[in-house]
Amino acid sequence: VYALVGGGFGDTEGKVLGTSLLVTAAAVVALAAAVALEGGRLGRLPYLGVAAAVAGFGMLVVGVWAELDVDPYLRTAFTLVVVALAFWYMGLIGLARLPGRRQWTVAAAHVLAGISAAMIVGALWIEPPSDAYWRGGGVVFILLAAVTVTVPILHRMADIPAASAAAPPPVAHCPFCGGSVSGTAGFPVTCPACGREWVAAIR
Repeated sequence: VYALVGGGFGDTEGKVLGTSLLVTAAAVVALAAAVALEGGRLGRLPYLGVAAAVAGFGMLVVGVWAELDVDPYLRTAFTLVVVALAFWYMGLIGLARLPGRRQWTVAAAHVLAGISAAMIVGALWIEPPSDAYWRGGGVVFILLAAVTVTVPILHRMADIPAASAAAPPPVAHCPFCGGSVSGTAGFPVTCPACGREWVAAIR
């Protein structure tokens, strides 16, 4: 705040502002990546996203203050940021609650996000990527955009109950270990205790 409203805006103030933006971005990305831990569908992989966010944005902060212009250093930092953003996306898209027959769209989004991140990282380290590389990346990005639009629509459709249908009953206990869960019959439920995923049938 002082850097913005103070008397002057020099090199130090610019570094302070840049640091604040990077720290804020790191916190947002790390928290969103950690959301995937709640569902348990990605196992322990979201921890990698949190670590990548802290390390990647931390390296950028160091680069801002030390005025580093070392190519391998910056490539490594941006690689970590891309990995963190991939888990940020997976954490957010994983919040969608879809019926079992439509759950494949979330899995497809996870796979496409991983491929997209891998191709971006590859572009950072391959000099220069071929035209075929960019064409393949364009196809992957278009598919990712299509799935990203589709998942929220399916999620919204799943939230609209049929006029003549009663609300599905809640699921409170895991049938395998007896642990407490929070879910709805007819939808995938993952037990935070044993990690098993199942769908409770409605009769």
